[in-house]
Amino acid sequence: EEDVFAAAAILPDADGDGIFDLPASPMPGEGTADLGGFDEGGEEGGEEGDGDGEGSGDDGSGEGSGEESEERQAAMVAQLREALLARGYEMRDAPARPAQLPSFDIAGFAQRLASCPPRSVVVLCGAGISVSAGIPDFRSPGTGLYDNLQKYDLPSPQAIFELSYFRERPDAFYLLAREMWPDNFQPTPAHHFVALLHAKGLLRRCFTQNIDSLEARAGLPADLTIAAHGNFDGCHCIETGE
Repeated sequence: EEDVFAAAAILPDADGDGIFDLPASPMPGEGTADLGGFDEGGEEGGEEGDGDGEGSGDDGSGEGSGEESEERQAAMVAQLREALLARGYEMRDAPARPAQLPSFDIAGFAQRLASCPPRSVVVLCGAGISVSAGIPDFRSPGTGLYDNLQKYDLPSPQAIFELSYFRERPDAFYLLAREMWPDNFQPTPAHHFVALLHAKGLLRRCFTQNIDSLEARAGLPADLTIAAHGNFDGCHCIETGE
């Protein structure tokens, strides 16, 4: 329920006048605010009717017209705001931030990127940018790394990355590391794009969850890469530090 309120807290007022536009009374047949599937007590709602006799399923669709649906949505937003005010939330006085992209396509992204000042672009990336290189992500059912570790006979899939298990049985990690060694793979277009941002003087930093070091193979300097989980470039002996 708190997530519903947190999401609603950032909604701007409907007409931009800086005042919440609350309905004088609930919609017909509605005795309580419909808080995104929660009633006033915070309990998650079921699949019963929504009070107007028509009923609605989990997807929120009823048998009314599109106009009625819009009215109900507007009433729901207004009631969410009312509930937020009652819980002590305050409406933001600052105007909504203008859109950052002129359009939600490649052309709009390129236009925005071309207007960025030097060293102002921060990249956050994860396993998805390395999948096309042949490196599996971790959790995709069927193809993810954690679904394909049976041959290592692990107590749990995560054990292969745990230091305590490594000290007990290092061979499992070494076998996996040999398969994932960066020399076995080539950077993807996504890695080269990040390196191009650096070459153009736009990149401030690249934060990556990946351990494959393909950012470096694409030409990205180590001082611009923050590897959240470490990577092969920084591997060392746990006993000597070398």
